[in-house]
Amino acid sequence: MRISAGIIALCTTLGSYSGSQAATRCTDSDYSGAYAFSSIGTLVELPPEGRALLGTLLQAGRFLPDGKGGLFIETNASYNGIVINGDIPATYKVTPDCFINFDLVLPFPLSIPSKFVGVLSQNNRQMALLLTEPSGTVVKGDHYKQDLRFCGLKDFAGGYSVELHGTTNVPRNLAGRFQRIGRLVADGDGSFTATTIANYNGRVTPENITGTYTVSSKCYVTLNYTAPAAAGSEVIL
Repeated sequence: MRISAGIIALCTTLGSYSGSQAATRCTDSDYSGAYAFSSIGTLVELPPEGRALLGTLLQAGRFLPDGKGGLFIETNASYNGIVINGDIPATYKVTPDCFINFDLVLPFPLSIPSKFVGVLSQNNRQMALLLTEPSGTVVKGDHYKQDLRFCGLKDFAGGYSVELHGTTNVPRNLAGRFQRIGRLVADGDGSFTATTIANYNGRVTPENITGTYTVSSKCYVTLNYTAPAAAGSEVIL
């Protein structure tokens, strides 16, 4: 059984994190460049046209602010296991105390006005973000500034901590909440190994994984591997 991004909702974290610190005062120009992001949350209530998407929301992609109040967002979203890709323009305004107010129209199938609020930290290299409008949503994102502008296989090499969580629909005996933690080692040439512990809806099992990966020029990493307990493969972006 193949488990693809279309039927598994996952949030992947690779790397490490540090404490928060921010500049004393901020302006629009302090927010520029490329920021990788991931977000996780729940859509509790939506307009009628979006009710099919209620449930767990997970996203990964890039925010590309221009330092002048303009922004382009590249996003790969999983709405309760329904995966939709969308690229959308947005605007932002940075307050003197380093909060950022975002205005945009969410991509299809929602296509409704939305507002985010974020706060810069780590010398403007990190941001925590909340979706504040529309109501009926509980979604939080983490953003990290990227120095690379063009990526290849060798840019993803060495050891990384791994955390995955979300929901899976198949196979039926494992359907439900899902989590995985572990350590991944990439060889810089398209192959990786990982030592992990997985939890399939309360069933905990150690899993050693081997797989392959690709890196796009925009620095997206896609992992392809066999998930032993699921007897299938997961495709993780």
